[in-house]
Amino acid sequence: MTTMRSEPQLRLAIIGLRGLLLLGLAAPLPLLGQSGNWCGNPVPGFGAPSPSPASPCDPCNSSRSPNFIASGAYAASMVDLEVPAVGAPIVVSRSYLSTRPVDTGVGSSWSLSLGARLYYTTYLYAAPSTYLKQADLTMPDGRRYRFTENPDGATYAAPAGRHDVLVRNPDGSWDLTLQRSRTVHHFSSTGRLETVTDDFGNARVYTYNANGRLERVSDTAGSGRYVDVYYGADGRVSDVRDSTGRQVSYAYNGDGTLASVTDAAGRTTSYAYVTGHFGKMLSAVTDEWGRVVTSLTYETSGKLKTYTEEGETFTYTYNYQNNANKVAKADSSGNTSVFTTTSPGFVTEGVAPGGSVARATYNADGAVLLATDEVGVKTEYTYDGAGRVLSVTRDQAGSTAVRFEYAYDPAFPENVASITPKNPSTGQLDPNWQGWRYDYYGAGSPAPGALHHVYRVQSDGTTLDTVATYVYDSHGRVTSQTSASGGQTDYAYDAVGNLETVTAPANNDAGTRPVTTYGHDSLGRVASVTDPQGAQTTYTYDAVGRVLTVVLPKPTPGSPLDFTTTYAYDVWDAGTGLLFTDVTDPNGKLTRLGHDQFGRLGRSVDPAGDVTQYAYNNDRLYSITDANNNVTSYSYDSRKRLQRTTFPDGAYETYLYWNDSLLQRKTDRRGQYLVYYYDGQKRLTTKNYSTGGGITYTYQGQKLTSVQDSTLSPTESHAFGYDASYRMASSSQGTRGTVLYGYPVGGGDQVASVDIQNGPGADYAYYPDESLDTIEWTPVAGTFKYTYTLAGRYSTITMPNGQVRGYSYDDQGRLTQLANTLGSNLATYAYGYDVNNYTGQSTMLGQRTSLVANVPSQGFTNAPTAYYYDSLYQLTRTDYPNAAPFNGEVDSWTYDAIGNRLTDTVNGNTLSYTYFKNGSNPLNGQRLQSVSTAPPTTYGYDAAGNVTSRTGFTFGYDAEPRLRTIGTGLTASYAYDHQSRRSSKTVSGTTSTYLYDGLNPIAETTGGQTAYFLNGPGIDEPIAMSRAGTMSYFSVDGLGSVVATNDSAGNVTHSVVFDAWGNVKAENGTRTHPFTYTGREVGEAGLHFYRARYYQPSVGRFLQEDPLRRVNAMTRTFDYVGNGPVAMADPLGL
Repeated sequence: MTTMRSEPQLRLAIIGLRGLLLLGLAAPLPLLGQSGNWCGNPVPGFGAPSPSPASPCDPCNSSRSPNFIASGAYAASMVDLEVPAVGAPIVVSRSYLSTRPVDTGVGSSWSLSLGARLYYTTYLYAAPSTYLKQADLTMPDGRRYRFTENPDGATYAAPAGRHDVLVRNPDGSWDLTLQRSRTVHHFSSTGRLETVTDDFGNARVYTYNANGRLERVSDTAGSGRYVDVYYGADGRVSDVRDSTGRQVSYAYNGDGTLASVTDAAGRTTSYAYVTGHFGKMLSAVTDEWGRVVTSLTYETSGKLKTYTEEGETFTYTYNYQNNANKVAKADSSGNTSVFTTTSPGFVTEGVAPGGSVARATYNADGAVLLATDEVGVKTEYTYDGAGRVLSVTRDQAGSTAVRFEYAYDPAFPENVASITPKNPSTGQLDPNWQGWRYDYYGAGSPAPGALHHVYRVQSDGTTLDTVATYVYDSHGRVTSQTSASGGQTDYAYDAVGNLETVTAPANNDAGTRPVTTYGHDSLGRVASVTDPQGAQTTYTYDAVGRVLTVVLPKPTPGSPLDFTTTYAYDVWDAGTGLLFTDVTDPNGKLTRLGHDQFGRLGRSVDPAGDVTQYAYNNDRLYSITDANNNVTSYSYDSRKRLQRTTFPDGAYETYLYWNDSLLQRKTDRRGQYLVYYYDGQKRLTTKNYSTGGGITYTYQGQKLTSVQDSTLSPTESHAFGYDASYRMASSSQGTRGTVLYGYPVGGGDQVASVDIQNGPGADYAYYPDESLDTIEWTPVAGTFKYTYTLAGRYSTITMPNGQVRGYSYDDQGRLTQLANTLGSNLATYAYGYDVNNYTGQSTMLGQRTSLVANVPSQGFTNAPTAYYYDSLYQLTRTDYPNAAPFNGEVDSWTYDAIGNRLTDTVNGNTLSYTYFKNGSNPLNGQRLQSVSTAPPTTYGYDAAGNVTSRTGFTFGYDAEPRLRTIGTGLTASYAYDHQSRRSSKTVSGTTSTYLYDGLNPIAETTGGQTAYFLNGPGIDEPIAMSRAGTMSYFSVDGLGSVVATNDSAGNVTHSVVFDAWGNVKAENGTRTHPFTYTGREVGEAGLHFYRARYYQPSVGRFLQEDPLRRVNAMTRTFDYVGNGPVAMADPLGL
């Protein structure tokens, strides 16, 4: 994963909280919306809910399709227009249900979300005078409910499975309060929906014309926005228009069916129909460019027979195997799933292709009582009379079973008050699982029922840690949020409800709080963001909310440069049948992304005109063809899980899965494999290697307590301890040492101390915004002090000896200078941007194009370096300083269409690079074959793409694959722990071991002597070292490269000069630490250790393919940071 390397940015999160479910904090498992009827009744009609357009694809999540399998009803929904408002937005959406041949104003079987209607009817139930009084409701999303009048004549019994409250008011009007909410739908005495009022009083008002038709839906809570509805001569909806003039139009066929919809961007979607059991039934959906998006066929009974979606066709067979309760669903390859349903339509059993079975049982409300997955893991649910979840037992009857019990707030019974973990066998508190508590604002507050506090329950089951505190305005909007450590973030809104400012906690000693300001357009979309230092980024949008332009701040207030990126959409290419999005960057360079009718990427064209193509087999990615015509292809098992990846040379890796789709076995191209096992909580418990040994993970409740790694000899054991708040308190890393962690006494989860057992310790203090303030490290008296800009970037880092790292930036936040000083200059780097050094014009906007170095220990005084780029922003030339060791050297590089380096020219002397070809393809693959050094340097590979030989060296790997050995030119071996951190290396018989805090090494032991390292808050930020009682401090450049080491007095004991790619050009003194280019660890054989892989700077490539290649479908897998090394780093090697 490539990152821009300069400084960490503070992240300000704007959290809109309506209740517990929006927090992402509360639940150790989903709350299921606390809905007792989450599965629904797929048969349209009264007495039970029909499908919700908001989630039409099988509420039981079993067939994963828009077909309600018990009834054969096809359902679809789409949003036509959305208008932000105070509270919920005004949404105009349509829903289609094939078994509902009713014209509600937008064509038969379609409904529009803007309206709702109540019909009150009295039936003669039994002669002579027994009457049944019912209220039938059609909701805005198309659902239909029937309520029956209770004996009191004012309240009504909800349909089975629902817990809504319907009340008839004395004036004949009606109020419907939806289950487990306080949202009220108010209907007039004639049944018209007049208002919808949310929990905090934000109202949406519905007005009607003289004919009784809905005319306007408006937000009366402050935004002033609305949607108007217009009708044609036939009485059907012809247009909807919002308060900004955006319009969606509807056209109809002569038979009253919906023919087409034209959206606010002018794109028309057309609908075709066939005559079926329910009249005219939808048969095809076609986009503006004539591409069929969906096609459908039906049985004579009206049930859906086939549908095509995202390139795949599914076929249904009802009364499967002569069983009326079974339905089969087969894809175009014949892979068949079989579903068993109960008479209300609930799916009780699903048999996947291959035969694995999942089951569910339900209560009378249709809520799941017991769900058993494909490997037999059970989850049990209980509910109260209101349909609220009372408990969820995970891995019920299994060895890791835990029951989470839910309690609710008495004043606001829709709100969860606590989640308590218990042992299902004893019913007692299980202290190995974390519990939660919540409280809410009461009546009389600005936002009654709004979440006030979130508490974490400590392991004693009583003591509470305050995690967050919230304050609201009368509209239910968060106005302040206080973190566990006490930092307060304030939110302010403009008159129409747009978020206007975010005031973060202070990140400085003066207590000044950074303020970010937001501007909005008439629809409430963010039009500008002004950071706390006044730099503004602006945005514009098209009618459907797609970004049209992004304009970055000017680098300096008086700069004439224009940093505008533009986006053009819906650019049709008849030749490919693809719809392109064109992105033009500030330098006028065009990237084109072509998508098919299903929204899938089919072709990408980079600014150099090189094309990458994507092909699909039905609904799955089938192949990627890179710009050199190298093809990587993919195949899938009967459940559409990736089964095999075939690489351009024909070698392949395979994947097998457990029945619950967790990865079971991965076999690489060398034939080596890993096998994975999991517990009932779906956590990895064992990973076995075909090459011998394995890793075992042990848990105690939610806590990982130990890891045993038998791939090492002897077996390495890791143990983890936790405090009462479930935070890691200790990490024992085999025989290499133990790291102890402490946390603030007053609250918060920031690490307050990191101590090496029997070694040094560090204490950390933080600003209110939780950015690091100071570090006190026991090897040295004094503090390491951090200061920041208001935008959250490093300003200075001051060390106990007075040494300072000072950072300067332009208004885009780009690093312009990094100065390492101790009284006088130690190492200062100034960076320039935007100038195309080929032309002298500012046509390389956004690129780092120059460096001026002042490093006395290296002999640099105002030493300039110039960088040049091609149209893909790959580094093509570097003009180095006249001073030694460069002596005016000019290096240049060329690349092929997939980023392979073709030539490397130094002062006119050119090295050529050749690559292995794949099959009969005459163009380069990605494996480097040779470099025309004298004598030539040649490379060999194993089947998995790992470099196994380079002239003078051999390389060996384990099954992960991680580099384990280097031979011939030198002898080296490496070991890794269960997190793939390098735990030791042995070079020519000398072994070094490493101890870690997270991913950063904090101790290196070699020959009985240990060096201790202090790191900054980010990754790869070494600051200082203590070795044998002597302190050393590090100077770095803008990439984080450790360029010099000095003692407390500023005497430089080691310095190193890197070129643009990280090659060492000169080195003075003896390096006594592992840190090198970009702050990574030095390796052997001219390599640098980048965690997942080793990097060879002499060729600008990694030794191995990117491990994420399969996950991210990458087409460039060896190059380093996209051939742009002067401003980016790749700390993880991904």
